[in-house]
Amino acid sequence: MTVRLDMLKGIPAVLRPLDPKAAQGLDAITAALESVETRQSVTLSHQLSACPSTLAALSGAQKREWDGLVSILGREAIILRDNRMGRVLASATAPLPADFQPALVLDASGRVRETYRAMEETGAPIRRLPGAGRNYSRLTVRHWDRASSRSALNVPETRREILEGAASVINAAPAEEWLIIHHQARGADTVLDELKAQVANPERLHFVNWGRHNATNAYRHVRKVMVLSLWHLTDAAYTAHHIAASGRVPSQGLDRETISRIAAGEHRHNLLQAICRANVRNGADGVCGDCEAYVIGKTGKDTKALLAETFPGAAIKDWRPFGAGELTGRSLDVAEEIRRRFVAGGAERVRKIDIRKAVGMGTAPELAQVLTRPAFKAWLAGEGLVLGTKEVRRADRV
Repeated sequence: MTVRLDMLKGIPAVLRPLDPKAAQGLDAITAALESVETRQSVTLSHQLSACPSTLAALSGAQKREWDGLVSILGREAIILRDNRMGRVLASATAPLPADFQPALVLDASGRVRETYRAMEETGAPIRRLPGAGRNYSRLTVRHWDRASSRSALNVPETRREILEGAASVINAAPAEEWLIIHHQARGADTVLDELKAQVANPERLHFVNWGRHNATNAYRHVRKVMVLSLWHLTDAAYTAHHIAASGRVPSQGLDRETISRIAAGEHRHNLLQAICRANVRNGADGVCGDCEAYVIGKTGKDTKALLAETFPGAAIKDWRPFGAGELTGRSLDVAEEIRRRFVAGGAERVRKIDIRKAVGMGTAPELAQVLTRPAFKAWLAGEGLVLGTKEVRRADRV
């Protein structure tokens, strides 16, 4: 559980006219938290309650923060700072009761998730049974190493590039149904409408947002999956996962290595659950069903290696839309920068010196060596671009 302190501070103004006692109780808690330094732990022994009619006056976001706070009162928590969320209280709700055991847990994510290891490392009475591994040799995963977070999709040119790339492969298989994994829409977000507008026969698209990507067989017949973006959590949320699993609040917070391990485990878990909504969940004799998945996003580590760990035996391949698939290394870096400036940025001409600086090339001859390669010239021609003495320009421009 994570609770944003900034959000808590705005709630008493709503509650005070309706329930002064509830407002005063929350005032006392926020005042106590103000004196706690970042990366220090605290136990809130306060009582907090309000009647349902009072809480109905809160917005959905405020109600989530209220419920989160109430769920961790009396439990140890830690104050952390997030660049976007401000100060955040990270903790966990009630642990499993002592009489929960014995229990048999059949979880496909047990193999890939770090939270089970966190339980084991702190002495939890877990006994791993022999795994029934699945062979994913009939699955092909194509990865576009392109930032596609919520914030990235809020940038118009980035959004346009990502949706064009996704639509290009969807339209290349016009007879197929597709399962699209995406972020839950916020407000008037139109990402999905924009994608459907670029796709032939959009009625063949099925949409599942992160958070609802588990435990459904409704799409098991679908053989094509598009993961529009990965589900990234904050460091505070990964810390809360670790607290929930280990039963301990880390002194001064988690180190970067542990956060990275928890984050990688959650990415593996989410990708496994999402892609396995499709035909990959079918199959026989331990081999999955035929499926092709396209994944857009960065995980902060070697994403191809992470995908290979998640789907043993699958073919993990680089994916570059817009005809740059045959390019590699520095050629691919230059091609993606040129395309970004022309297509996403709307440029008519791009100076070579600007391209060179953007991709971190030290000298003009180094860039010239890339631009004059036959494969790169073929790519430029396919994009409708030509080389000038000092610039790259559209072929239809003098």
